[in-house]
Amino acid sequence: EFLCPVCRGLANSIMPTLPPKMRRVPRLPTVSSSGTDADDFSTMSDHGCLLCLKEGLSLIEKIANFVSRNENINALPVKNMRLENLETIIHFLCGIYYPGKDKVLETGRVSDSVILWNTLKYSLISTEIAARSRRGSLRPNYDLGALYQEINSSTGFILSLILDLIQNARTSYRDVLLRFHAIQIFAKSLGCGTTDSEDLRQGGNMLYILENPESKVQYPDIQLWSLASEPVIAHDAFSSFMWILFCLPWPMLSCRQSYFSLVHVFYVASMIQAIIVSHKNRRSVEVGKSRGDMITEIYRVIGEHPEAGKYFESRFITDPASEAVDAIRGLSFPFLRRCALLWKLINGSRITPFSSYGSSYPENENRGSNYSIAEEIHEVNELKRFFGIPPDDFIVNDETTKSTALSWLNHFIEVHGGAYKCRRVLKCTPAVPFRLMILPRLFQDLLQRYIKKSCPECGVVNDEPALCLLCGKLCSPNWKPCCRESSCQAHAAACGAGMGVFLLMRKTSVLLQRSAIQAHWPSPYLDAYGEE
Repeated sequence: EFLCPVCRGLANSIMPTLPPKMRRVPRLPTVSSSGTDADDFSTMSDHGCLLCLKEGLSLIEKIANFVSRNENINALPVKNMRLENLETIIHFLCGIYYPGKDKVLETGRVSDSVILWNTLKYSLISTEIAARSRRGSLRPNYDLGALYQEINSSTGFILSLILDLIQNARTSYRDVLLRFHAIQIFAKSLGCGTTDSEDLRQGGNMLYILENPESKVQYPDIQLWSLASEPVIAHDAFSSFMWILFCLPWPMLSCRQSYFSLVHVFYVASMIQAIIVSHKNRRSVEVGKSRGDMITEIYRVIGEHPEAGKYFESRFITDPASEAVDAIRGLSFPFLRRCALLWKLINGSRITPFSSYGSSYPENENRGSNYSIAEEIHEVNELKRFFGIPPDDFIVNDETTKSTALSWLNHFIEVHGGAYKCRRVLKCTPAVPFRLMILPRLFQDLLQRYIKKSCPECGVVNDEPALCLLCGKLCSPNWKPCCRESSCQAHAAACGAGMGVFLLMRKTSVLLQRSAIQAHWPSPYLDAYGEE
């Protein structure tokens, strides 16, 4: 039985694939045309010790300039076709992304490649999170072999099929213009673009999605362009990295140097986010001497605009004595793992379904029972060595990196910082295993800890408190006008994307929440006779 609604809906679907065809395409700008193989860590030499931030930004700028010229767009091999066998799957996925909005489907503005790429992004993130846990153990598992082992399973087979489908679905004329317009917006938001978006509007071939005046409906194309225009540090680094890859020509995805240079660009973005989170926890502590490096400058700017820091949250980086480099290592680790997973998927050999691969990357179960920070440091260093990322001390003292980081931060402050206009926050999370909170063995210990806590909204002690087992916040299963934000449904939407697991303190039973639907589960606390 599939508990995930996406897996359950797609369980009996057939995803057709077409073999990739060799096409003659105009020469595309690249950083280098050197090798695209050798993805094993042992083959990575130590020559990649310089940050390729300039090269990555230059690559995006060259692509933006390339697609702004009409003759280049007209020379690209495009085809106006849609994979008819995908209509059922696309319709199902659109129902998940746009519930109750049949008008979005009727307009014909839904791009198959955008929907599938978004699904691939979500699946990669979920796969990386799932690989953090050991089977039958609460200890984290950061071994890269266990991460790659997910690709050698049926999950990897499905992801490789989706990747092939995207390759065949992204070559329509509408999708080409959609991606090319987005890459120009990305280039401008990254500070390396000078082209005008009007260059895409070519005489009588102006795209329908560019001239439709409806602005109230958030169509997929408008959502992509809106995301591209946002400050680069306003979104998860890996999500922005994925959408940049989506907009680039397909050969660049498998080009080692192009891919790695973009990893460097968004690694810097993840560093900025981690430094801001570190500053929020050190605001009552003296920042330190004026060293003039990137960390000190970001601390200074956030100190002058404290409202901008409210956008970034992390409930894992809470120690006021922790250093910024520790936050950088912890919060950038998921980004590096996901980039390695995507690189393995793009450049790996064809995966066959339900085949027995064995364990090419066996888990190391001989490690100590207690988690050591040395494990995380070792795996982070391995990933950074693989991608050719220099040490963080080198990056924070690099003048080019510092000026770029301050430019991105000022762009964010202009958009979101002044009046704290953004309603949402970016939750920065290290590579911790996904698990429920650990409850005390005795129920009376839990009862004494939470039963007299008052509601943060109205200040009244809750008659029927419910403990969120994802984050530990106290909520209420009953909706009240005075504290609607503390209801289980509202909290589940903010904490678990609409799904929540709550322990009812008075009944000792578990409440399962999915949107407005609730179900009860037996109590985890039993007496000596096995009864609640």
